[in-house]
Amino acid sequence: MNIAERKKDWQFDNGLSLTYRHYPQYPIASVSINVLDAGSYQEETFQQNHLIEHLVYMAMKPHFANEPDVYMSAQTNLESAQYTCRLPAAKIINFLNHFEFAVNDPDTFKDEIIEREKQAIKNELNKPGNACNDLLPLLGWAQGVKEDWNAFDSLSSQGLKEVCTSSYISHKLHLEIAGNLSAEQLDNLISACFQLEKRLAGKKTNNVKLKAKQQASRIVISPDKHIVGYFCDLHPENNNAYLTMACAYHLFHASSSLGIYHNLRFDKGFIYNLIRAYHLFNGRSQFALFAQVQPQSSQAVADELKSFFSQSNEQLFEEHLPWAAQKCLSSQMISMETLSEVTKRASQHYVNYQTPLDENAFYQYLQPHNLGAVKADIQSNFFTQELEVISYDRD
Repeated sequence: MNIAERKKDWQFDNGLSLTYRHYPQYPIASVSINVLDAGSYQEETFQQNHLIEHLVYMAMKPHFANEPDVYMSAQTNLESAQYTCRLPAAKIINFLNHFEFAVNDPDTFKDEIIEREKQAIKNELNKPGNACNDLLPLLGWAQGVKEDWNAFDSLSSQGLKEVCTSSYISHKLHLEIAGNLSAEQLDNLISACFQLEKRLAGKKTNNVKLKAKQQASRIVISPDKHIVGYFCDLHPENNNAYLTMACAYHLFHASSSLGIYHNLRFDKGFIYNLIRAYHLFNGRSQFALFAQVQPQSSQAVADELKSFFSQSNEQLFEEHLPWAAQKCLSSQMISMETLSEVTKRASQHYVNYQTPLDENAFYQYLQPHNLGAVKADIQSNFFTQELEVISYDRD
């Protein structure tokens, strides 16, 4: 069975969508339930959607607490809430049923549980500082709504229940499932999804999803001069942006002075490594690159980055793009990843582009015959840029 044949998509009457990917080499299955527009970006109240995710997850968790072959988790992203589970294929329907029950059960929103999970979220977010993460807002990285703990503390059972009821509805749900389901198990899954989407039909809304303004690329020096960051908000036309960013990152690490890493690490001795961050967001993608430096070198590193990204770098492409593409392809082989990574990657793609990930097209993007398009994507997003260097001084 080839890649194209092992993927099947369904769209149900009330809008729920399902993608099943057949992976016969795995003994267990992976499920990802994605609730679109239930993330931290543009939510009504700070951490409201995060709290709902906690409540739904905590209502589901006891049903699987004593099952050693079930591992479930949940998280709130910028644009979605996600409930994932690795489990035997025979237990998938049970997982879906408990999700639906948790969403509709009044006991999910008991006051004492809400207060407990509010404290849990405060503890969760009270993590030790990370210099790179602290620089992200200054770079232009997409963030959730403005911090407001008073508003968070005032969230009530009734209000949370109403938001959940209006948000966790069929046309906002996309299911990614991968594994080795038998024909009977797949038929049962389709029937279960049909019932799920009827029970969570809700009222379909026609809210227009607001598009965030595309940020200009920039270089930022942190207030303490220990971090220099580069930021790029990629153009929205490229549905292969994840691979564009991954391939560009390898290209930046070319093993000659043409690569910015080699230049800063070995030629200049300014850095130890380059730290990357990239995500899919709002129909496009954002990329960040960080260099940890000594304060006296921060401006010189910023100047080197500015010079590198302002050029066309034709020689870099000519000598190193085939290597970077193969390096990237070998590290991004979906079929070699755990099933949970398969459904996670596919979920990110669906949330961002509102279309199922085509694994066949995913692999083809970095093949030798398509390197002209890869070069054009990298060049148009990362190179020949007029970059501003922003230095923040401590107050």
